[in-house]
Amino acid sequence: MVEDALVKEPLTESMIELGAQLTHKLVESGVDVSVAMWFFLSGANRWRLFFSSPEMSTKGSRPIYERIERVRRELPCPDQLPLSSIGLLDPTNQLVNGLRLSVGALPGITRVRYTNGAAHGQYIDDALIYRIAA
Repeated sequence: MVEDALVKEPLTESMIELGAQLTHKLVESGVDVSVAMWFFLSGANRWRLFFSSPEMSTKGSRPIYERIERVRRELPCPDQLPLSSIGLLDPTNQLVNGLRLSVGALPGITRVRYTNGAAHGQYIDDALIYRIAA
């Protein structure tokens, strides 16, 4: 009997570096980034770079996406980090709140791997967290 095996899409060093650069430049440019992380979507077998900002509650997501796109274009290799690989999470999102409770605040821009765990009842297959603001 043959079994189908799903090969997990890797999080490459290039993705990790570009995600860190984008996070740093967003914070530097004045975007209130409360959470920044690569998150593995196991159902889609792909990684997404998620950001969360309290500005979403007051300004909505469009202005934040526009700022992300402006900063993303300033990266050395913007084509290696397409806008389609970036998503926004509402600051009240269960995952965002769960990470705050499970991981706690991470000062500055870090690189913390969080695998095969749960955050406030939500399973996390794999994530690389750059920032969780207090």
